[in-house]
Amino acid sequence: MKIGDRVKWTSQANATRCTKVGTVVAIISAGERVGRRRYDFSVVPTNRHRFSFSPYSTAMTNETVVVSVKDGKTDKAKRVLYHPRTVELADDTDLDGIWPA
Repeated sequence: MKIGDRVKWTSQANATRCTKVGTVVAIISAGERVGRRRYDFSVVPTNRHRFSFSPYSTAMTNETVVVSVKDGKTDKAKRVLYHPRTVELADDTDLDGIWPA
């Protein structure tokens, strides 16, 4: 997986499942914390984002990614940064027919 790849995953909260589609903007090495780093927003239409996770979370034991997801119906809406579990991500070969992240 590399920066700029389109990925999808399914999350669950409050007994509701939701499939999210986004673009990888950072690859976090094993042992590195997510926060206080520079994300590569050149692969998404805007650098206006909000975090869906704590940027001060503890370091993970394996390599992880940060994904930018379109939130809202217009291009003016801020995108959301997610830090999904890497094992749950599907690559762009499964994304035919889905609106571009």
